[in-house]
Amino acid sequence: MSSRKALIAVMVTLCGNGWAFGPVTHAYLATRAASSLNEEIVWGAIAPDFAGLVSVDNPLEGSRLSSMTHHEYARLADSCFAIGFSTHNSDWGADYYAHLFYDTGAEDIYSTIIIRQLSQEFGISMQQGEDLFEAAIDYLIRRDQGSEIGMLVRRAATASGAVQEQAVVDAFAAELAARVSGLTVEEADEDIRKAFEAYRSTMEVYGEQLSGDLDAVRSMLMPLLAVHLGVDLATAETYFDRAVELCADYQTEMDRIIAAIAPHLPEHDCVASEGEGEGEGEVDFCVAFAQVSMNALLGQVGDEYGALLALLDPAIADINGPFHVDLADDQNYVIDVTGNGLLDAGSELGLLSAILSDAEFDNGVLTHSQARAAWDHNWNQLLNGNIGPVLAPVLPPLVPGLMELLVGYVTLGDGGVTATGPSSVTGSGSFGFVAGLLSLLEDALQGYFGSGFANPVLDKADFTLLEELAASGDADGDGYTNAQEYAYFTPVVCFRKKQNDPSIDYVTAALHPRICPDCEGCPECRPSTRHLFRVGEDACLAVPGDVSPDEIFIWSREGAGRLIEGRYVGARCKTLLIPNLQIEDTGTYTCQYPGEKGTYSVQITVAEAVPAADVGGLMLISLALPFAACVVSRLRKRAARL
Repeated sequence: MSSRKALIAVMVTLCGNGWAFGPVTHAYLATRAASSLNEEIVWGAIAPDFAGLVSVDNPLEGSRLSSMTHHEYARLADSCFAIGFSTHNSDWGADYYAHLFYDTGAEDIYSTIIIRQLSQEFGISMQQGEDLFEAAIDYLIRRDQGSEIGMLVRRAATASGAVQEQAVVDAFAAELAARVSGLTVEEADEDIRKAFEAYRSTMEVYGEQLSGDLDAVRSMLMPLLAVHLGVDLATAETYFDRAVELCADYQTEMDRIIAAIAPHLPEHDCVASEGEGEGEGEVDFCVAFAQVSMNALLGQVGDEYGALLALLDPAIADINGPFHVDLADDQNYVIDVTGNGLLDAGSELGLLSAILSDAEFDNGVLTHSQARAAWDHNWNQLLNGNIGPVLAPVLPPLVPGLMELLVGYVTLGDGGVTATGPSSVTGSGSFGFVAGLLSLLEDALQGYFGSGFANPVLDKADFTLLEELAASGDADGDGYTNAQEYAYFTPVVCFRKKQNDPSIDYVTAALHPRICPDCEGCPECRPSTRHLFRVGEDACLAVPGDVSPDEIFIWSREGAGRLIEGRYVGARCKTLLIPNLQIEDTGTYTCQYPGEKGTYSVQITVAEAVPAADVGGLMLISLALPFAACVVSRLRKRAARL
């Protein structure tokens, strides 16, 4: 299969079988028929079409599996997931009513009448008419039910896990192997798992897209519809608008189908879960790399890109060093990618992930709000400014994890592209990798779609860069580069338990200013109770109160900025030692730290010589002054009375 045909086949898989928004219709019918918003029921109603992803590599295997998921749903063990799965079937479920036009002897129903009308009006096949019909129904349901149904689809996909995956393997793997010559049970098991996970990831992103503005939903649908039907964007919009017009009274038909499905469902106690909050959320680069490296769509666009995808295995990925890629000669691909020595997903980008996931993060160099602002800005710039309005609605749903990966690399900000040519690029660094990748993909997209990115040339001035997170940066300001700390502490490897020797992992060390390869411990000194010192003395300043010494403390001096180790001891500790005081050490010292108060300031004065009364005498004088003032006041009052 050629790269172009393979690409279209994957899109048909995702967009056919109920079209790209088919999951919304299936979710809606299932929840109404089962009278429950249970996420397992929702995911079960969506899941049967996962079999289509197997068809990309093995059409026969995919066809046999799809037949089983759409007719032999009873193979699944009883569960809420199985109830939802059954509502999708082609015997009496949702697909029966959508696909009834295939039965030439069947009585015309709502779907058949509209599909035939679309076919006749536009001179398209009945299959294409069905795709338009189902796209229109999905759009109308999203319009009328609001963004909540998109959130429900996303939550259902996100909540799905090993239990549901094992359920479909147990139900179909052995029988699939028996029906496909040369296919072993082990191979069937693996194919089902890969397709199920890829479909789950795709539906999670689709649900996220559906949660957005209705205009954005439409803009996502149109390019997919155009590619699927093999027409230009304007024609696809004309077809779609007519389908929406013909389906304006769809709700009556939905109610009829729901009433027909409901009697087939068993009694159950599948109640709706409370769902998750719709917050900023965490960014897991290990998952993002895994999604991209195993993506069915990218895996089919050509051997040359397959070699690049292999480099994105989250457990070994290190691709943001020097690189040179030349794909012009399909008989002699040149893919020379050298890393910078730091594992990307778990360690180097793990720093950014840790900051984004901690709303209170502030280590004196970077803050959560700073990282979040950079992330949001770079996401918007890359998606809308560089990828552009035509592909922006398409790429994130079809390649889950890709935007996270690209935005993460861009945010690190190091390197750039030094040379480009026909299907070739040379450069280095994280920013350079993204710039180079867009340059290569631009050539491929022009060939596949006839159009590419809005602006494939990345300009650093358009992005907010956090170069402190790059290998040569110092993310915690302790004087050691991230690369130096990586070489000393334990790297974080995706999907692998942290090692215990040394006991501190790289992400923790690189973000904590008091953890470094040879950092001294915090000073053990008695806090000074005075504020006047002779030159040559030591001052010991300490944050008062019950503040944990394990927190991050950032000492600074007014007019001099943040203090660093060397001249000072414990510049990142609760206690600060200033040895061998000099006149220039006079000033106000401030410590920033977590907690309710969060700030402590103290002023000290350093003098060449202390008056003869010495420090102790000065303290007595300072105590005596208020007393003397009081005596003088009383004497004045007595004189006034006389």
